Amino acid sequence: MFVAVDTNVVLLLAAEDDDTPDAWDTVNRRIKSVRFLVPPTVLLELVFKSRQEDDRIQQNACKALAKVRAQRQLEPSIPSDLQQGIAQRVAERLRERGILPWEERHDALLLAEAAVLNCGLLLTHDSHLRDLDFLRMSILLRELDVTPPVIATPAEVARKFYD
Repeated sequence: MFVAVDTNVVLLLAAEDDDTPDAWDTVNRRIKSVRFLVPPTVLLELVFKSRQEDDRIQQNACKALAKVRAQRQLEPSIPSDLQQGIAQRVAERLRERGILPWEERHDALLLAEAAVLNCGLLLTHDSHLRDLDFLRMSILLRELDVTPPVIATPAEVARKFYD
């Protein structure tokens, strides 16, 4: 099973937030052969944040990028050109139909990338993604021949599936 991670989750993992490693451990225990994917939108956001003037933001982003490079369980994922084209189309539709606000271009693209990469789960703290109308999103993504991921925070995963 593939699990996509949002920028905020990678940043919290780098900051050694308690919930994020708990979620990793929980998913790893419960699901065989799980792979955590870092979609291109997340990689670009981390690179952008690593170049910010604010030292704290820059340090957190650099630490997160180093964590992605060093940790085997966080795999940078690059969709094929075809997958990236589909993700662009899915992201546009999510915004056109008002499932995500028009200004949330990166959130729409992250969700679309997770879907085209066949991720069963998207870990995020982003309220736009967590609070979207899941049924409307699922219907749209199925119309576009991609599978919608379940969207949850690391804490929700750890709480709901902890054994």
